[in-house]
Amino acid sequence: MVVGGYETIVGMTSDPQFGPGVVFGLGGIFVEILKDTVLCVPPLTAADAQEMIDGLKGAAILKGIRGQKTADLDAIVNVLLNFSQLCLDLRGTVREIDINPLLVLEEGKGAKAVDCLVVPT
Repeated sequence: MVVGGYETIVGMTSDPQFGPGVVFGLGGIFVEILKDTVLCVPPLTAADAQEMIDGLKGAAILKGIRGQKTADLDAIVNVLLNFSQLCLDLRGTVREIDINPLLVLEEGKGAKAVDCLVVPT
C-alpha cells in the first residue's frame, strides 16, 4: 500500500549488561546479503543518528546516487531519535523490536513503518 521509497531496518536488541541497543541499516535484501547495519546505545542525539546514517557502507544509496532521489534523511533522524527513547522507555519489558521495512520516502515526504515485530521479555 506504500509505493516507492528506500527499504531500511530499525531495530532494538537488549543486552543484559548494557541494556538496549539501536540498530539501523539498509533493509530488504541489503540487510540479508550485505549485513550493512550500525549499532548505537541510546539515548541518541541528532548527531548520533546522522552518524548512524553516514556509517552505513550504502549511505550513498540514501543520499541519491546516480540520479536517484535523496531519501528523507531528516525523517530517518527523527525516527531514530524517537525509537531510541522508546527503547529506553520499554527497557525490561521488551527484549527485541524489528521494524523491517521502514520505507523512507523521498526528501520531505517522511518514512512509513510497514512491518514490525515486538518480542516481550
